[in-house]
Amino acid sequence: MGQTDSYAGAACSAPMVTIQLPVYNERYVVERLVDAVCRMEYPRERLEIQVLDDSTDDTVEIVRAKVALLKQEGFLIEQIRRVDRRGFKAGPWRQG
Repeated sequence: MGQTDSYAGAACSAPMVTIQLPVYNERYVVERLVDAVCRMEYPRERLEIQVLDDSTDDTVEIVRAKVALLKQEGFLIEQIRRVDRRGFKAGPWRQG
């Protein structure tokens, strides 16, 4: 992933930011979505990414693999799954 060094000196002063990505059966776009967030010009150690995954298809495995890879690259990223899908798209934000 290509984060630039433009924030390198400001890393310790940049606020911690959490980006939540609610997804549901997005197998065709989820990797591009996550990649786009990882390319943001922001200090990696100050950026937390939560993939709020309510999927019932193979998106679950796609996200799992992508998250594992990005963790190895040093991103603060996690896949959050709900047991109960109540609340539909708004539900994951509450849990995240």
